[in-house]
Parts: sequence; structure tokens; C-alpha cells
Amino acid sequence: MNPLAELDQLNLAPAAKNHVAALLQALLDQAAQDAKTIEAKDLKIGALTYELAYYKRIRFSTKAEKCSCIFCIHHIPVA
Repeated sequence: MNPLAELDQLNLAPAAKNHVAALLQALLDQAAQDAKTIEAKDLKIGALTYELAYYKRIRFSTKAEKCSCIFCIHHIPVA
């Protein structure tokens, strides 16, 4: 669904249609840029999380990586 194509179907004055199309295109561009920024930040968070786990392993050995799943918390044997 292309919002710019749907804009052509509306009964608007040409000047208003051009103005709305420019605003809509600016919003679409901003949304694309925001998606790229979010993806980059997610990658950075993942890298920092991995690095933090590495340093925890060095500092605390395996004590820092305790399993939080229900089987480990309640000491339920897994068959």
C-alpha cells in the first residue's frame, strides 16, 4: 500500500496535494532513518551485553552465569 498513490485518489487542490505529499515523504524518510538508528543501537547493545558477559566470566567465573530457568531454580531434573 503506497500512501502517495492513495493521495492521488483524494479530491484535493493541487497545491494542497503537493504540500501533503511533501510532508508525507518527509515522514516516511524520517521513519526509515529512525529504523536504521534503532537497528544500529540494538547492535551496539548486543555487543556491549556480550562484552559484559565476557568480563563477568573473567571476574566471577561461572558464578555470574547462573541459569535462571525454572529447572535450575527448583533443581528439577531434566530427563
